[in-house]
Amino acid sequence: MRTHRIDWPNGIATRWHRECRRAWPLEAFAYLLGRRAGLAHFVEGLWLPADLERFSTPNSLSIPQRWMREALEHAEDEGLAVIGDIHSHPYPYTETNGAFVEAIPSEGDHAQGWHLIAGVTALCETQSGRKLCRTRFYAPADRVNVT
Repeated sequence: MRTHRIDWPNGIATRWHRECRRAWPLEAFAYLLGRRAGLAHFVEGLWLPADLERFSTPNSLSIPQRWMREALEHAEDEGLAVIGDIHSHPYPYTETNGAFVEAIPSEGDHAQGWHLIAGVTALCETQSGRKLCRTRFYAPADRVNVT
């Protein structure tokens, strides 16, 4: 089994978690900008869609094709590449009763597959209303069709 490595600087993680809380109760989304060297992935920035609210709900996210085009243009301007994406799964307290949920891809995520590094952030609301984040990353995954 091959092991991928991702460099996720604290400043970028903090910015992403702030964006997840800002988007609450909707799913947040960003493209990861950076560099790759073999199985090593170096995140150096985020591309955040300006119109996220038009395409996000608390339970799903539709990603327009133009987001990728815009992210690719922005990355090129910065001398970087799009190396993956990341999105959040928001969980209100009433859904979890305070239990922390794992940051794992959903059935919908698996149905689509992903060809780059994919990040998932579980954003869990506490009884006091505080939002706690846990982020995990996943290596590229192909779709499987059963015939």
